[in-house]
Amino acid sequence: MAEFIICFEGEPQLVTYVTAIRNRSLDWLRSGLLENILVNSSEYEYAISLLHSLATRADGYEQQDSATISRLIASGIIGRTELPLTWNAAVRAHFASTGVEVVSGRPTAREIANNLDKRTLRRKTDSYDLNALITVAQLARLGLMSAAEMPRRFAHILLLHAVHKGYLNWLPVAALLGLEYYGVPTATIRHARQRIRELVGDDVALLPGPPDAQKIDDRARISGQGVMIRSTLAHLCLLEKEVAA
Repeated sequence: MAEFIICFEGEPQLVTYVTAIRNRSLDWLRSGLLENILVNSSEYEYAISLLHSLATRADGYEQQDSATISRLIASGIIGRTELPLTWNAAVRAHFASTGVEVVSGRPTAREIANNLDKRTLRRKTDSYDLNALITVAQLARLGLMSAAEMPRRFAHILLLHAVHKGYLNWLPVAALLGLEYYGVPTATIRHARQRIRELVGDDVALLPGPPDAQKIDDRARISGQGVMIRSTLAHLCLLEKEVAA
């Protein structure tokens, strides 16, 4: 949810959610919770970088609130894990955007683009692919990649796949990302939006979970209420978008 919010912080429909998650992240930062989690379990490095980035955008944030986490990273105690390439880049970009530099370097825009588009070679598509699109979009949001450097092939293919399969949880997020970050042709966006309308009908409940929620172990990232809220909010944002003919 936090990674989706970061990509679309400026959307009017998300103002309440943006404010709430920024404020809560700042509370967690000031309480020491973020540092404790990061030191005790490096697998949460990506999540902590997201929450720290959001905390620095909250009203009332002061540079001294990041003093401990800055010292930890500067000393090399954290920030050295072997995360997947795009997550690795996102961690460094989020910390750097708040003035906290991680020890190791970041991959280039070309490496990131190639890493994402090579997913077209995979024999199956799953929720990790959608999460990869969200992660690379964060890098564009943070200025690490320009519009010209963004990969385009995989985002288009994933959206078409979701349209064909009727994967309602993926469709709004993939369409919104395709429109705002990946330059997916507007004809495809319009087709996807129409498909969403057909699938939603008159239902006013949260959109359903992802199609592979029962097949992948990492349930925190691909199942549960968070990703249902994420796709529902993406749908609401997409409804308000002007898509050129």
